[in-house]
Amino acid sequence: MKKTILQGSIFALLWLGVASEGHWAGWQGSARSQGTVLEVAVPDKATVTRKQGASLTGQLTAFNQTSLTLSAEGYSEKVPLTQVKAIAFEGDVWITGKPLPTKFRGNKILPDLPIPALKLGNSPRKATIALATMSPQGRERLLEDTQNKPHGVKKILLNSSAKMTIHIGEIE
Repeated sequence: MKKTILQGSIFALLWLGVASEGHWAGWQGSARSQGTVLEVAVPDKATVTRKQGASLTGQLTAFNQTSLTLSAEGYSEKVPLTQVKAIAFEGDVWITGKPLPTKFRGNKILPDLPIPALKLGNSPRKATIALATMSPQGRERLLEDTQNKPHGVKKILLNSSAKMTIHIGEIE
């Protein structure tokens, strides 16, 4: 009886087109990619290169879809992302609550990520990068390469108002 009901349910889904090969494959891919993030350290010092005007240096304390905030010596400045060309990082990174001088090994490039893919943590010294927009093969290879090795953000290039490229490196 249970087998008949199950077969009938699958037949009904196929007939309705819900479980067609394309829909089913897409659903499985999106289910696997949900929550797939890479945790990275964010060095203390960020230099923001504007498209026009002077560069700014400080600690990146906020980053969202429309702006970023740099803080230094008790002063903060909010900068619209439309004015930003790049953000380069240096200074100490914090691993398990201890400051370490930044020494990056290698350069992994994460191209064409949507701006909201980068989320600063409650402590701006940590961030997560959502990898859902990467190809499954690229994402799996990156996660294998970074597994059990601390990585930090080296540079962020703003490609457009919606996309960015993030350079990360392994912290020695």
